[in-house]
Amino acid sequence: MPRGRRPALRALWSGALVLALAVGVPALERTGLVDGTGVASAEPRHYPTPGFESAGAPLGRPDPVASPSASWSAEERGADGEPARWDPCRPVHHVVNPAGMPPGGEEVLASALERVSRATGLRFVLDGTTDETDRATPYDPQRWGDRWAPALLRWDLSEERAVWLHELAHTVGLGHVEDAEQLMNPELTEVAGFAAGDLTGLAALGTGPCLGEV
Repeated sequence: MPRGRRPALRALWSGALVLALAVGVPALERTGLVDGTGVASAEPRHYPTPGFESAGAPLGRPDPVASPSASWSAEERGADGEPARWDPCRPVHHVVNPAGMPPGGEEVLASALERVSRATGLRFVLDGTTDETDRATPYDPQRWGDRWAPALLRWDLSEERAVWLHELAHTVGLGHVEDAEQLMNPELTEVAGFAAGDLTGLAALGTGPCLGEV
C-alpha cells in the first residue's frame, strides 16, 4: 500500500465522555457535566444517573499479548496521568449511520469491532442505525434515555478493515505513534492489522477497575 494520509472514517465518541469514564466524577466536574459545588442547581442535569448497566466486574478480558511492546500511546490522559479509558464493567453501546456504506460494509465493521473487543476485553453493543451526522452532547435523555448516548459511527469513503481498526482503536483511547510498524502510525503503510505495540496499548486500555461512579 502506498504511503500517505489514512482516509478517515468517522467514529464520534465524545472525548469528554471517554475522559470521564477514565477518571470519574472529578473529570465530569472539570467538563461542566457535574455541579461540583454540591449546591442544587435549577439547570437541567447534563449527565445520567451513575452506574447504568454496570456489572460490578469486567465483562471480558483482553487476549494475551504474545510480544508486549512499549510502542503505543494514549489518546488522552487524566490529571493523574492515567490513560483515558472506558469502563470495562459495562457494555459500550454504538449506533451506525449507514449513509455511504459500501457493499460488505456491515461485515467489515462487525469484524473490526470483534477484533477490538478481543484486544481490549470490552463488549460492544449495536443499538441500530441512525441518521445523525454529528453530536453536540454525550447526554441526550430525550433521545436515548437516562444514559450516555451511544457512540456514533459513520462512514467516510473507506471500506478498508485496517482503517476501521485504526479509528476504532482511537475510540477506545489509543493514540498515534511514530513507529511505522504499528497500525496506529498516522500514515498509510503495509500494516493491515494490530501489531505488538497496538495490542499492548489496547490490552492496557481495556484493563482496570469498574467505574460505577460515572
